[in-house]
Amino acid sequence: MIVFGLCVLWFLAGQFVWARLRWKHVFYAITDRALWTLESRGKARLERKRITGVRVEWHGAALATLRFSAENGAQMTWYAVEHPELVFEILRVKADPPERKA
Repeated sequence: MIVFGLCVLWFLAGQFVWARLRWKHVFYAITDRALWTLESRGKARLERKRITGVRVEWHGAALATLRFSAENGAQMTWYAVEHPELVFEILRVKADPPERKA
């Protein structure tokens, strides 16, 4: 029962807590050739020409998590990106805007 409770807690709020803890120690960069994730435990690189898709999870009007996928099966996730529309503009991809709540 405790394990079930911890799983429910993780799915409700744990991902946001994890993203917030990582936020101060993670840097994202876009160059003319690659996307980079730089953090205390190392760095990750995804070549721009191999990107096949971007999945967007909106958390507000100007905040989103971006999940990039590549043709070789590689994936990269950028958490809590502010103003992700600037990333879309640089990468020249289109994404659905966040849903407006009435």
